[in-house]
Amino acid sequence: MPPPSNKLKPWLHRALALLLIYLALAALLATFQSTFIFFPTPSTPHLHQDLFIDHPTNRTHLIKISPKNPSTKAILYFGGNAENVTLNARPFSQHFPNHTLYLFHYPGYGKSTGQPSQDLIFSCALEVFDTLSPQHSSISLIGRSLGTGVATHLAKHRPTPSLVLITPYDSIQSLAQSQFPLFPISLLLQHPFPSIENAPHIQTPTLILLAQYDQVIPFPHSQRLHQAFPPNVSQLHTLPNTSHNSISNHQTYHPLISNSIQNPHQKLSP
Repeated sequence: MPPPSNKLKPWLHRALALLLIYLALAALLATFQSTFIFFPTPSTPHLHQDLFIDHPTNRTHLIKISPKNPSTKAILYFGGNAENVTLNARPFSQHFPNHTLYLFHYPGYGKSTGQPSQDLIFSCALEVFDTLSPQHSSISLIGRSLGTGVATHLAKHRPTPSLVLITPYDSIQSLAQSQFPLFPISLLLQHPFPSIENAPHIQTPTLILLAQYDQVIPFPHSQRLHQAFPPNVSQLHTLPNTSHNSISNHQTYHPLISNSIQNPHQKLSP
């Protein structure tokens, strides 16, 4: 067999170099994926109760806000990937005065111990819900951005009267695949947060709030989640002139959530 043409060698070298670069980038994505997904926020001073719930591998920190008038109803809130949930204490206590409020710090956030991961967050959320449940007649769930994946997982596995999802996604895997289309994200990702797989199993009345100009979670990803719910279970509502981060500043943001929790079966006007 004749030796390969010298003209092929530069092409083979370039192909090999590109392959090595591709593999190196894939390795970087796999290795540092947690830093792309989680941005832990520290604990900040507040005037409410610090509550700690022990898990087999870590301790979960929650901010507990008790209503002025005794109530057996509660709300459990899961924030975004870089959100300091403590900052919700004042507006939530104003708009949800008849509920005990629990603001959940993910592992590594606030005073929660451990490192954030999908599996640990899911496990801690179940542990927290099961610990709080005997103290309340009901626990409604609110999730924002990353937290919508936690809230849908919990709503699938535990009873809740109402579910609110703010700027949700179909899955982190789907979002990542759209951002890195050349890489096999399903093989690399350890934190897929597959909300779209949980939605068909949820019968809880669900409000989905979207920002009109959300560049972090594009509309098709939220729409696919909405369509995955059983018929007539979820309602989708878009707040005009808002972005992913500014949606909570809209004047109807808290009233819509409050109304959904108090009247979960009420249909919104188009």
